[in-house]
Amino acid sequence: MNILANYKVCFIMDGHLTRSTNSRTGSNLFDERTSPLVQVSGQTGEFRTGQGGSYTCKVTEGETLLSRSSQSEERLNCVESLCKTAMQCIKNNSLKLKDLTVKYDGQAASIEGLETRLDQLEQKEKSEQRRETGESKSSGQNNELPRLSVLVSEHDEKLSAHALRFQILESTSYDGQMIWKINDYSRRKREAVNEKTLSLYSQPFYTSKYGYKMCARVYLNGDGEGKGTHCSLFFVMMKGNYDALLPWPFKNKVTMYLLDLGPNKQHYKDSFRPDPHSSSFQKPKSDMNIASGCPLFVDQCNFEESQINGNGKTVSYLKDDTVFFRFLVDTSNVFM
Repeated sequence: MNILANYKVCFIMDGHLTRSTNSRTGSNLFDERTSPLVQVSGQTGEFRTGQGGSYTCKVTEGETLLSRSSQSEERLNCVESLCKTAMQCIKNNSLKLKDLTVKYDGQAASIEGLETRLDQLEQKEKSEQRRETGESKSSGQNNELPRLSVLVSEHDEKLSAHALRFQILESTSYDGQMIWKINDYSRRKREAVNEKTLSLYSQPFYTSKYGYKMCARVYLNGDGEGKGTHCSLFFVMMKGNYDALLPWPFKNKVTMYLLDLGPNKQHYKDSFRPDPHSSSFQKPKSDMNIASGCPLFVDQCNFEESQINGNGKTVSYLKDDTVFFRFLVDTSNVFM
């Protein structure tokens, strides 16, 4: 750096001013014989030539500019240092920013993965809720099935009871007579033999609309002394709505028939008069009294197959797996 630029200098040799040069004019400060400035002390500087001569220059102007130049150079160096520091900070910040960008990308990928996982968990939870709801409904329905089955069974029983009631009402007689039809004789007989259903009851019948209430009971495989050999047929007094108006004990004659289904109509019958001392013919205290009748009413072989009776006529009591019984109660002395 030319520290004498823009300075006005004077060259003195042997105490005399020999040359004056203003650097602003663009003229050369030194001639070819002069050498570069090697030292400046105070306001004067000594220049030496290559031939051993020397020049003394005196700085008449520029002291202040030199000081300012030094300060500017220091400031420039400081600025350069600050720039280098700033560039290093920028570089470091760029590296940190790059690291942060990488971390951000990784965190973004992690967040996206977490969001995907969260969606999967939500879908799974919804599926489980739907399944639990379905299982709950299914469980509730399964728990309802036994109750519904019971209700259906009770409903069927009520329907059967009503059907039986209507059937009874349709077949009920009020003149002391009753014809009892038994279908599926073979099955019912088999059930009696196997002691699954020992006896059957008929529909009720009456001596009059306000008279005695009665029914019949049969043991197809016999009862008591007729068990296994005979068909046992009995008469049963039932509790009626008008018993308080009727005379007791019951004394009317009862005739029981096994009807011949052939053309000869040779019906088999037996009859009896009630024992007034028997509990079977007293005023009923429960739904039915003890049955009374004929344990040896008819031999099973005599009515399960067609037979020739004592009159030489063929009788047939069983036809199309069906038998008929008839009850006839004497109502001549019944006034109700």
